[in-house]
Amino acid sequence: MSEKRSMYGWIKHYAESKAEEPAIIIADKTASESAVSWKQLLKMTDKTAEYYAGLGLKEHSGVVVALPNSAASVAAALAAWHLGCCVYFLSYELPDKEFGILLEQIQPALVLCRNKHSGFRCVELTDAQIDAMPEPTKEFPDISLVPARASGTGGSTGIPKIIIE
Repeated sequence: MSEKRSMYGWIKHYAESKAEEPAIIIADKTASESAVSWKQLLKMTDKTAEYYAGLGLKEHSGVVVALPNSAASVAAALAAWHLGCCVYFLSYELPDKEFGILLEQIQPALVLCRNKHSGFRCVELTDAQIDAMPEPTKEFPDISLVPARASGTGGSTGIPKIIIE
């Protein structure tokens, strides 16, 4: 039987056993690819988790991830789950009105996106910003084996809704 580990626990395990192997491969619209190793992904996740903790995020905090596909968007979700937060994935291409309706429903502690939305703490998180963060100074305990996540519907009934898993 396989060992039970959190998502973060698996990242850490692979960072130790497959350090330089690709964890994720990002392909952009020009079809160029870049790889992030397990060791790099763990470091990005740890830096982001400490950044979140500094903002006051903790277990059960809501974090909206509305970023283009990147290593930063993966680390953003992993770090939030590591702290026991619920991650809400929303498209960064949603119209502002629909995005605003979903934010009102969610009431997140943090919104990771490209645009500012009145009444919410919004920050853009990029690979370069994570690289520039200081090295983590502490470890955080793993809180959940099952990450909480949610996504928004398209609002086909007239009002967008949130589905929590």
